[in-house]
Amino acid sequence: MEERLSIEECYQAPYRCCYGCGPDNAQGWHIKSYVEGELVVASFLPDKELTGGVPSFAYGGMLAALADCHGNAAAAWFYHHSRGYELGGKPLARTVTASLTVNYKKPTPMGVPLRIEGQLLAIEGRKVRVALTIAANGECCCEAEILSIVVKAS
Repeated sequence: MEERLSIEECYQAPYRCCYGCGPDNAQGWHIKSYVEGELVVASFLPDKELTGGVPSFAYGGMLAALADCHGNAAAAWFYHHSRGYELGGKPLARTVTASLTVNYKKPTPMGVPLRIEGQLLAIEGRKVRVALTIAANGECCCEAEILSIVVKAS
């Protein structure tokens, strides 16, 4: 079976060190986001120390971090793809967060993989808006929206 290329694996130096998604951060989470049709998806199983105030539920800050990292990966892909490129070809643009809004819909259980989905809302110049959901056991626990800005090439 052919292995898929994640968006994060296409980040160029020096943009590969993020704690959440950077492939070069030895202590990081190594979130990997993949293109699936019109969506960008990732899966994440929180370690037991990422619990919130109630031990059986996930820490809300971790959910926000997942939305931040995956949202930027999705934004980078959507921007890249809108210019006619595919992964593994022309270097992928990197994005940074301008704003992130997170809405917690229900407690997120620990011990199950979380599915994070990103869907393009709009691209305006270097600004990319992405809607995000985080689900556990097929139920949406968290919704978010990120405004990402494409980093200018130096």
